[in-house]
Amino acid sequence: MRVRHLKTFVVAAESGNFAQAADRLNMTPSAVSLQMKTLEETLSTALFDRTVRPAQLTPQGRAILPNAKEIVSLYDRLLVQASGDELSGQIRIGAVGTTLTGILPRALSALQSRHPNLAFQVVDGFSSDLVSELEADAFDVVLISEPAAVPDGYDWRPVANETLVVIAPLDCTAAYDEEVLRAYPYIRFDRRAWYSHLVDEQLKQRGIEVVEKMSFRTLEAVSTMVFFGHGVSIVPLRYLNQPFPMALKRFPFGHPPVHRGIGILSRQGHEKQDLIHAFHMELLAQRGMEARET
Repeated sequence: MRVRHLKTFVVAAESGNFAQAADRLNMTPSAVSLQMKTLEETLSTALFDRTVRPAQLTPQGRAILPNAKEIVSLYDRLLVQASGDELSGQIRIGAVGTTLTGILPRALSALQSRHPNLAFQVVDGFSSDLVSELEADAFDVVLISEPAAVPDGYDWRPVANETLVVIAPLDCTAAYDEEVLRAYPYIRFDRRAWYSHLVDEQLKQRGIEVVEKMSFRTLEAVSTMVFFGHGVSIVPLRYLNQPFPMALKRFPFGHPPVHRGIGILSRQGHEKQDLIHAFHMELLAQRGMEARET
């Protein structure tokens, strides 16, 4: 088994189709397909269902994806360690709020312990604002929600998928997400957040009309209001897995549950490409650790 085949598998699975994976990997779709067939023969199992278009992961493919990601991440980290290269300098990072209480500080701590001469400057914000500041060269890289389209001249590297959940007070007696949303006032997270647009689209598609009562710029304010019984909301599950979570009821939002992608965006050919690559690899490693702990 070749690690590059596992890398291609991970990218193909995250991209959703072979054509997009080929673009990201600078390969042809046929080359991606050939590598996947080779990997399937090696593992003696079908990873993609090719009877539908685009090809979709099979249950076996979904099952091995987390392990494949971990192997790829460990391999890349091994190469960095084996090279003996010491990273130094400063990396300017913009990040959405949900990453600030989990994956980001853990990744920065791990990087700092291995590379003492590496410094970080971190600013939080909404994805749309962070992208604008990235384009204005205020950041080297931003950790954001997946954009609808990647700007020309920039690289998008996936990190994780966050499941969206409906949160409600502990005394809520509803049994599923739609019942909760119809029975309680709705507490909205700021409309500038890209995931808020995703939530609105899903609510519209399902014909669920919520009665908006409050709107806040921080998820802490949203969850606190829910905790005290003022309504319900929809938030990324990763936010609830912070070090000091509130006691709230959770319901998967959607059937199957709706996800939003999280990843990093940076300018192609950036002069700090080695730092950005190391940052991405550490985020993937911490994502794997979080998955094992939950």
